[in-house]
Amino acid sequence: MGGHDSGRRPLSVRLQPDLDLWNTVTVGGSPLEGFLYMLFNVAQLLKAPIGTVRQFHVDEEFDKYSDINFVSPIRGTVTLLRVNYGVLVKARLEADVRLECSRCLEEFDQTIAFPFEERFVPTVDIDTGLLVHDPIEDQDDEDVFEIDKFHHIDLHEAVRQHALLRLPLQPLHDDNCLGLCPSCGSNRNWGQCHCEDQMELDARWRTLGKLLGGYS
Repeated sequence: MGGHDSGRRPLSVRLQPDLDLWNTVTVGGSPLEGFLYMLFNVAQLLKAPIGTVRQFHVDEEFDKYSDINFVSPIRGTVTLLRVNYGVLVKARLEADVRLECSRCLEEFDQTIAFPFEERFVPTVDIDTGLLVHDPIEDQDDEDVFEIDKFHHIDLHEAVRQHALLRLPLQPLHDDNCLGLCPSCGSNRNWGQCHCEDQMELDARWRTLGKLLGGYS
């Protein structure tokens, strides 16, 4: 009954329920670089009584193709609480991100904390497999997060959104940053340029020129 074996395993997601939040998509046993997803299999939790809690400790890398430049693993705890219609996720996370100073344009690293709570609702009934929540109906509702048809909670987008909200609007590597010289563009934190001296000297020559009638 043996069909042809190509020697490659099908696309799969490696899950470690109640042990690990972060999982790698693999093809043929080799991780696909950049595809890191935060997946929880909550099938058993959805069958548990209301009030059941699962907690996870997190210290893992984020998707390197994210629009946030994480330079450290995301650290913290994630708690899953079984509620009346779905699962309430309580996350207390932090990570180091690389930012650009709004004054001198130098890059620097800063730790940001992004605690959040989000409710995830099932799309199919855990017992019957029938559709119980139509994501199309809620496509305009920004507060809706879904448990997929395989009973997985993917925290990737929730983490991304809440981390973005915590990024400073005008990052400063130091409150006393001197910024860039508006004339030559040199970084004043590295040393004083001579543009102000030159401007003062030019002003004196202009005054002298006016007195002599040959400089304007």
